[in-house]
Amino acid sequence: MSEKGTRNATMADGDGSFKISVAQNAKLVISATGFQTVEVAASAAASIQLSPAESNLSEVVVTSAGCKKGEKGVGLFCSGSKG
Repeated sequence: MSEKGTRNATMADGDGSFKISVAQNAKLVISATGFQTVEVAASAAASIQLSPAESNLSEVVVTSAGCKKGEKGVGLFCSGSKG
C-alpha cells in the first residue's frame, strides 16, 4: 500500500490489515503479487477487495535472503518448502 505520488508506503499484516498516515484527500495504491492493482480514496476505515490478475504467474524468483553462510564459508544453510 502506498500513498499515490509519494514514497509513503506500508505493508499489510497476515490478516491483510494495514495502517498508514496520509495527506488529506490522498489516494492509496494497493498492489499484491498475483492481483490487479487498485487505486482508492483514503478513508479512516475501508474494506478493499483485490481481484486476481488476468494472467497467471509463470515464473518464481528464488533468492538467498535470510540464508546464513556456514562458518567455513563453504555453503549456505536455508530452510524452505518443496513444491
